[in-house]
Amino acid sequence: MPEEKQNPADAMCRIAFVRIVWMKNYEGITPDDRPRSMGELIPEEKAGNDVFQFSKYDGHCYGYVGGTDQITLPPALCPEDEQDGDDIASRGWKIIFCAGKEKRSLRIVGWYNNATLYTREQYRPCFTNPDYELDYFFETRAEDAVLLPESARRFVLGHAPGRKEPEEIFRKGSAIRFVAGTGKRPDWCIAAEDFLADSTGARAVSSHRDKPACALPEEGTEASAESLLEKSMHCMREDNYEAALTLARASLNLRITPEGKYAEAYSLYCLTEFSEALKVLDEYEALSPGAQNGRELKAFCLDMTGRHPECLRVLEKLLGETDEGEEKEEIARLADEIRAYLQEEPDSDAQTD
Repeated sequence: MPEEKQNPADAMCRIAFVRIVWMKNYEGITPDDRPRSMGELIPEEKAGNDVFQFSKYDGHCYGYVGGTDQITLPPALCPEDEQDGDDIASRGWKIIFCAGKEKRSLRIVGWYNNATLYTREQYRPCFTNPDYELDYFFETRAEDAVLLPESARRFVLGHAPGRKEPEEIFRKGSAIRFVAGTGKRPDWCIAAEDFLADSTGARAVSSHRDKPACALPEEGTEASAESLLEKSMHCMREDNYEAALTLARASLNLRITPEGKYAEAYSLYCLTEFSEALKVLDEYEALSPGAQNGRELKAFCLDMTGRHPECLRVLEKLLGETDEGEEKEEIARLADEIRAYLQEEPDSDAQTD
C-alpha cells in the first residue's frame, strides 16, 4: 500500500471526472442490473470492477476506472509532497462518475466526496471468499458516496449554458479528466458542479451503524427476547439480513444472550459491516469463551478487513481445536495461503495489526 499524503490545509480543491459503465445500483451484476456503455450491454466476462462502484464494503466505497493500472496526476494539481513517486495516496478529491446509457450521452450518475485517489491500482486479497477481493483506485466513506437514481441523472456531461452540443471532455482512450476545483475552470465543469449542488433525489450509500441499534419492529413491542431471536434466525434463512439485524438487536435490548450476540455479528458480516461484526464478536467471546463458531466468523471478518496476520493466528487456534476431517483440511489450506501471501508481500499493509 502507498504512503498516504495529507494535503496542506490551504491545498486546492481537486476534481476528477471518471467514465464508468451505466448501472442502476452499482452493487454487482444481477439479472435486473446489467452494465451498459453507450447503448450496448457489456457481457459479464468483460465487465470491470466499476460494477461495484457504489457497493458498501465495511463502511466504505471503493471505485475503479478501467483501461489502466496507473494514474498520472497533473503537476499543477499536486502539492509538493505528491510530486515524487508513482504510488501515491492523494487525499481530498471529489470524484464525479459519468456513464452513457445511450450513445453520445454521458451523464453524471454519482460522486465521491472527500475521496482518496491512488495513483496505482490497489489490490486486497480475500482468502475466505474470493468474491470479496478488492481492486480499486478511489476510496471514500459510505456516507460520502452519493448515487443518483436513474430518473435524476439528467445532466449531460460537457453541457454548458449557450452550448448546443456537449463538449467532448475525455481524450481518446482515456476515462479520466482532472480539473482544479478553484480558479478558472471550464464552463461545463462549473455547470456540472452546479448540478451536483442542486441535485434532488441523491442518496448517500448509508452505513448500517447509523440505524437505531435497538429499534423494535412495530409488531414486536410486546414480544419476548426468545421470539425476537427466533424471528431473526428465520430472516437469516431468508437472506433478509437487514431485518435479521434489527430483530437480533431488539432481542438483545430485552436480554443479553450469546445467541443474540452471534446473530447480531453474523448479520453484520452478511451486510459487509466486518469491523462492526468484530466488535460484537469480542462481546460474544466474553459471553461464550472458546466458541468455535465465533472464532470461525472472526477469522472471516479479519480476512475481509485485510488483517491477515490476526486472521492467521485465529486459524492456527482453530486448527488445534478441530478434529481431523474435511473442515480441518480447509482451515489448513486457508492458513497456508495466507502464510504464503504474507511471505511474498513483506511490506504489505496486510501485516499491520
